[in-house]
Amino acid sequence: MNNKYSILVVDDEEIIRTAIGYDLKSKGYNVSLAESGEEAIEVFLEKQSDNAAFDLVLTDVLMGGIDGIEVLRRVKEENAMTMVIVLTGHGDLQSAINSVKLDADDYLLKPCKPEELEFTIKQCFQKLELQKKVKLYEKLLPVCCMCNNIRDDSGTEIGNGRWMGISDYLHVKTNVEVSHTYCPDCFKLAKAEISEQIGRKME
Repeated sequence: MNNKYSILVVDDEEIIRTAIGYDLKSKGYNVSLAESGEEAIEVFLEKQSDNAAFDLVLTDVLMGGIDGIEVLRRVKEENAMTMVIVLTGHGDLQSAINSVKLDADDYLLKPCKPEELEFTIKQCFQKLELQKKVKLYEKLLPVCCMCNNIRDDSGTEIGNGRWMGISDYLHVKTNVEVSHTYCPDCFKLAKAEISEQIGRKME
């Protein structure tokens, strides 16, 4: 469902801002509007402080006061995961190209067709979901489900680290020497196994 995504639309032209906002709301997105770069940053920071960052910011480039490039810079500075699409007129295409170099996720020329905007937004959200998965995988400790060895990806590309036993891993990461023992359940199993082996030898 689109309503899991929140979008901030920034444009100083009311008719454009309202039209885009209406179109996105009709597609199920949670939409907020800002009529200036100043208001956009204020709204963005307020939502960010509530731990509910916008998933996407759609901003015009040319605006009085704080322009779209500065909005882009501030948004990425506060939350690099937030997608940013820059809108620009045909006469200012270079600004859009430059914005991509500043980590904008895409740009569109105004006026853009609703289906073109929707396609670009979906691509951004696909990219966002991929980034979320990468972040999740980075937080997970890769443990082999067969031998319980751990992969150490530090200092290398994720997935290419070396595999090592948990004792070695803990020693490398924490410089702690591991003492081996039994948990109660394993102790019962080991005791039963030893008793069984002794019983066989006495037969």
